Amino acid sequence: MTLPKKPEYFAGIKVDGAMERFLKEEEEKEGKVRQGISKTQHPTSDLEKALVFSSESEIFVLDRDFSATKIASRNSWVWALCSHDGKLYDGGKYSKIFETLTDREIASRNSWVWALCSHDGRLYDGGKYSKIFETLTDREIASRNSWVYALCSHDGKLYDGGYYYKIFETLTGREIASRDNSVLALCSHDGKLYDGGVYRKIFETLTDREIASRNDWVQALCSHDGKLYDGGEYSKIFETLTDREIASRDNLVQALCSHPRKYFVDMGVLK
Repeated sequence: MTLPKKPEYFAGIKVDGAMERFLKEEEEKEGKVRQGISKTQHPTSDLEKALVFSSESEIFVLDRDFSATKIASRNSWVWALCSHDGKLYDGGKYSKIFETLTDREIASRNSWVWALCSHDGRLYDGGKYSKIFETLTDREIASRNSWVYALCSHDGKLYDGGYYYKIFETLTGREIASRDNSVLALCSHDGKLYDGGVYRKIFETLTDREIASRNDWVQALCSHDGKLYDGGEYSKIFETLTDREIASRDNLVQALCSHPRKYFVDMGVLK
């Protein structure tokens, strides 16, 4: 005696062999379409960052293909950029600090703003006024004997460097390194502190180990998307540890900053 064939089930529904094959084929087609979409589209997540830089009086954002889009301009040179509490800020020779994309002025100083830094939930600035302020409250937290060119939050501490050829732990005034010329840039990357400057080199600060050299002043350092980048008087942006050039400009690169890409998408700057 021949027993009846055991029913086939697909997605909890009893189907015959032909219907089962049809449904499986449709599912495979849908899967391929989804794979194609994931390969061609680049959905923006809250964690994805974009690299921002300034060149003379203009501020640009680099897209995924490293094409540059201008996002703001000022009436003089932009020396500092900072991502803080979900917003982008800039400062410069115009002696003011702005919320970049809204052009809202948030602070004014009596001379050029050279440095901005987000540290422990607060925004800080330094500059030609030889002082360091908690920006949003105008509270002075430190003073130096010359211009403050760089600020950096690293390992829970705030650091500064400048025309005084030294790098200090800002809130304690403790000297941690000295250079033979002005320190123009500081950056925390992958658990290490880095510096660059008029000395045309980039050092791992706490060990004094040279990791890169350039043919002109290093004006900016930035940790972005797991890599360290630098820019400067040489009018280029390099992936620092590999020396790979990722962008070239007609003029010097003064500041670099990593900021959430979603910010630019929401503002209609990037897609």
